[in-house]
Amino acid sequence: EGVRLVWSESGRAWVAYSKTGTLLYGRETLAEGTLLWQGRQGPAVPIWKRRGPAVAARLSPDGRSIAFDDSEGNLRILDVERGVDRIVVRRGENSNSGVAVWAPDGKRLAFCSNRGGNWDLYEVPVEGGEGKKLFSREFDQCPGSWVATPTGSLLAYYEYNPKSGFDIGLVDDQG
Repeated sequence: EGVRLVWSESGRAWVAYSKTGTLLYGRETLAEGTLLWQGRQGPAVPIWKRRGPAVAARLSPDGRSIAFDDSEGNLRILDVERGVDRIVVRRGENSNSGVAVWAPDGKRLAFCSNRGGNWDLYEVPVEGGEGKKLFSREFDQCPGSWVATPTGSLLAYYEYNPKSGFDIGLVDDQG
């Protein structure tokens, strides 16, 4: 209750959690650009506040960093302990980047960008850079989650197809 929804039609909300049980979410009633840290006990504590929204916040596998989209089309990482954020992928001319998900090892992010026209899947080291395209398809895709497997990893993504709606796909380490 009171969690900010991404699409009110679907009821989808941006929430993330760590293996230690910490929940990260945005509340409808807070000012734009506020991220809250909610432990198992105690009140929610604001850990980042800025003009403009922080969208699609995701905790790193170790729970020490948060990747999110800012209101200017950039991808950022917030160091939770220090309260300092930095741009990992900068907005391009006439393009945006967003919806980052962490690799299982915490060293890379998958994200979507419309720099090539459609929203395609890209990957970038957490240190930053341009990112490399993972693949593109006819319709727009954005990452959903990235998990380790016995043979590597799988990236789940969603794709919007005008005929079938939102579909889910998987891509492995070989593309």
